[in-house]
Amino acid sequence: METKNVTFNYNDVIRMKRIVLDSDRDDALALVKELLGSISSSSIKGMKNHLDK
Repeated sequence: METKNVTFNYNDVIRMKRIVLDSDRDDALALVKELLGSISSSSIKGMKNHLDK
């Protein structure tokens, strides 16, 4: 598996703290979906062939 670096801005950190304090499962799931989407989209940069690994 490829290693990914994820950066968080100040608003992301505040959102994560709010999720923990409020135990907001819906917002936590939404945050994870956003992160997964940004990680997945950054890895798709054009067509790949069988030599790309």
